[in-house]
Amino acid sequence: MNNFILSHRIDEGIVRGLLNFFEERRPSGFHGIIIQEGEMVVQKHIKDSWDIGVRWSDASDPRIETYLIALKEAIDLYKATYKFCDLDQAAWGLVEQFNIQNYPPGGGFKIFHYEKSAKSAMDLRRHLVFMTFLNTIDPAEGGGTEFLYQECTIPAEAGMTYIWPAEWTHTHRGQVSETREKTIVTGWLSYN
Repeated sequence: MNNFILSHRIDEGIVRGLLNFFEERRPSGFHGIIIQEGEMVVQKHIKDSWDIGVRWSDASDPRIETYLIALKEAIDLYKATYKFCDLDQAAWGLVEQFNIQNYPPGGGFKIFHYEKSAKSAMDLRRHLVFMTFLNTIDPAEGGGTEFLYQECTIPAEAGMTYIWPAEWTHTHRGQVSETREKTIVTGWLSYN
């Protein structure tokens, strides 16, 4: 049975560039937030991360530009594999800023969640999710992403980009690694 989670490997040079971009911007980052009762809050027992937002003005940075080209290849592959996800043709795309997130040892997005919820108007517009691992963690040490209903875990492997539906059908959570940090790029493809 198909789980609608597509994987696509990007070049390790792009991964190194994204890690460098993150380290340069780390001082302007923020603790990972969640939305509870309409408020943006830090709850480290739920999500423990250090995030930076990648803005549209950052697209002129060659490290972000090359990532966006590689991401488009993955999106095009998703469209070719699941043609009915694109019936609206160009009615959706990269609308929101995306994030680079670093989870310390013991950190992670620790609870099951999905990306399209009624917590905000923007959440309701989300169509697909993308995530790229920027470092590799031995599966025995955790660090992957666990999907509840698909009963599978994708391992943290540098360069692997995954795309999946934003709906409740793809409820997921991060696997916490007690020994290693994890860095990912993540964002959403939303309806305009």
